[in-house]
Amino acid sequence: MTTQLLPVTSAKRIGRLARIAEAIAMAAIIGVLLYVVYVAVFPAELRAMMLLGIPSPITEPPVWAFGLASLLTAIPAGLFVVSMWQVRKLFRYLAQGSFADAGFTTTLRRLGWLAVCGGVVGFAVRTLVPLLMTVANPPGQKMLIIEFNSGQVASLIMGLLFLVFTHVFAEVTRMAEENRSFI
Repeated sequence: MTTQLLPVTSAKRIGRLARIAEAIAMAAIIGVLLYVVYVAVFPAELRAMMLLGIPSPITEPPVWAFGLASLLTAIPAGLFVVSMWQVRKLFRYLAQGSFADAGFTTTLRRLGWLAVCGGVVGFAVRTLVPLLMTVANPPGQKMLIIEFNSGQVASLIMGLLFLVFTHVFAEVTRMAEENRSFI
């Protein structure tokens, strides 16, 4: 399906909304990258971010634990940047009206898997970072926080939704190819 098959007003509206959404995705990427630079320049802010939602540790974590917690914290940020890049590509396909393009389906599938991974990784990181940050605490004072929040559930559901849409658009693409072969 291309924009030529859509009414002109619908194609223009979809194109305009897709371009706005693409710009928002790029702004989100830039925002995360700027925040990464900020916490790299101000390590105390990185520590504060990793301790968000947990009581302060009694002792400072060892360097290896802080480094591993920092690395773990970077994984969801990296997944977010990669996901927003895929979102940008998806909106670009929408702006062009390339719904039946194989690249659209591939991008939608990648986005689905990234969203599912984001939900799982978010749960794992939010569980492991407090444990690493309190690893030097005396026995009985280490913290294991198991948190499963609505953002993680939403990420899983959106990922599964994208994967279902992938199958729908793959079928649309197959039907479009089949229809072209008859003409």
